[in-house]
Amino acid sequence: MDTASFKRMCRLLDFTRRNYISREWDSICAGKPIAKLSSRHVYYLTLIRFQLPCNLNTIMQITGLSSSAASTFVEKMVQSKVFLRVLDPEDRRNVRILASKEITEIFREMDRRLDALIDRLTADCTEEEFHALDVAGQLVCRKIQLTKEWLDAQINQEK
Repeated sequence: MDTASFKRMCRLLDFTRRNYISREWDSICAGKPIAKLSSRHVYYLTLIRFQLPCNLNTIMQITGLSSSAASTFVEKMVQSKVFLRVLDPEDRRNVRILASKEITEIFREMDRRLDALIDRLTADCTEEEFHALDVAGQLVCRKIQLTKEWLDAQINQEK
């Protein structure tokens, strides 16, 4: 079976997503201090956002940063008012990292704009095309979830 078109789709989605995030971040954050974050920091935020609240270990696993680099990143995000640090009530040795209200609103606006873009792109789709997109989307999501579970198992084996 030839998976070339699927591989191409994955690469195009990643490329388009990164460009979209960069452009929309600049637009949404224009004039705000948070706009000064580097593209690498914005990239890390997009990776981390769905895992928040979390701890430093989770940030290290998601970003691939070392302990000191992840700690420096979190500190910069706290100073930029992107993250908040709170003690975990169940384990006082553990510090939970939460998204600030501002970053939550920024990502909510980015998602709203992305939804509007997708709606515009699919406005002229036929019922058959919508069905094909739905089936393909379900398949890709299932495969991604299986990959995530496999990667999580690999990380747990290394511990």
